[in-house]
Parts: sequence; C-alpha cells; structure tokens
Amino acid sequence: MYELDPTVTSSVQRFERLRYDATAIPLVSVVAAMLEVEDLTTLTCDTLVTRQMDDQRSVFHRRYFDHVDQLHEPYCGLLDALGLSPDEVLVQRIPTLRVQSPGSLAVGAWHRDMDYGHHPAEINYWVPLTPLCPDNTLWIEDEPVLVDVGEVVRFRGATARHGNVVNRANRSRVSIDFRTLDPTYYSPGVRSVSHGVEFRVGKYWWYSGRHVRDDA
Repeated sequence: MYELDPTVTSSVQRFERLRYDATAIPLVSVVAAMLEVEDLTTLTCDTLVTRQMDDQRSVFHRRYFDHVDQLHEPYCGLLDALGLSPDEVLVQRIPTLRVQSPGSLAVGAWHRDMDYGHHPAEINYWVPLTPLCPDNTLWIEDEPVLVDVGEVVRFRGATARHGNVVNRANRSRVSIDFRTLDPTYYSPGVRSVSHGVEFRVGKYWWYSGRHVRDDA
C-alpha cells in the first residue's frame, strides 16, 4: 500500500519518554469518570481478547465513546504539553482506549500499524493511565515499556513490531494512545484494513491547517 521510506522511519529511536503534568491534565480521573469506575486498575473485560477485531468492543469502550466529549479538554491540554498542534500536524481525533485486564490481552496480535493500512510516517503516542509491569505493558520489539503515569511514550508504531503478553498481574492496565502524521503524507482515500476506518480529516484525523487536499 505504501513504500517504506527509510528517511521517514529513522528519525525516532525505538521509543522516547515525554512528560506532562498529570495533576494539571487529569486524564486518569477523567477517563475513570467516562468509564464509570473509581479505580481503573479494577476494570475487568468480558472475554480474553485474542483477535484484532475484538479489542475495541468491551463495555468500557462503549462507555468511552458515549462520553468521549469529556476527554476533549484534557486531550487538548496533553497535545499542548507535548508541543503538538492540529494547526501544524494531523492528530488522531479520538484517542484509542486500551484495557488489559488480568488474564487478557489489550490487542489481538503483535503487529506493525502498516499491516493495517497506516502510513509509515505516522508517529504513535502511548499514554498509560495505571501502573505498569512487564506483564501488563506495551512491548516494542522485544522490550517491555516501563514508564510512569505522567509519561508518554513516542514511537514509530507503523514500522516497529509491538504488542503485549497475557496479563499475569492482579490488576488491569488502562491506557490511551494516538497517532500523528505530517500533512505532506496525507492520503484521504485510504482505510484501515481491520476496522475499515477512513483516514480522512474530520473522521480519523483532526487538522485545521491548510496544507492538505481532501478531494480524493
């Protein structure tokens, strides 16, 4: 679907740690309210997630999308803290919620996002909202990502193989993640292979600049 340009994929190392003020930007409490729970570590999903098609279908994902407007203000605060502006870069409009309860997976298969139609120039931002351990965290290539709440992991998920292992811990991991894309790589006619999501401004992408054509 896309040609892999090494000049695009080499500028970010395996992953980088960024920070934000988790008190000023209360993502944990906002997401907990959206999911109608007090403690995100106690979430329990219905079934063991084993397929890519199932990882956004829990009751908590339904609550998340029902209340997604509540996320707008802290999400804007996070973008500002990370130096990201929809005036300058395409930003995923609604961050993706991941829930990995004990005995489960957060995503169905190890993958590169390119495998599902994403552009190789996309950059991923992964934001944990609960404490992490090797059993309940994101893995990038062969390395578990161990960071704290208040940190953000930036990595090239389109080209780096990533996934998770079955959560053997006694607590759930909850995180959100989103992608950005330089507007020069915008391709509005492309859809996600797994869910059929159209990668278009106003649907998947949020962008208020003037450097894209949306007439495909």
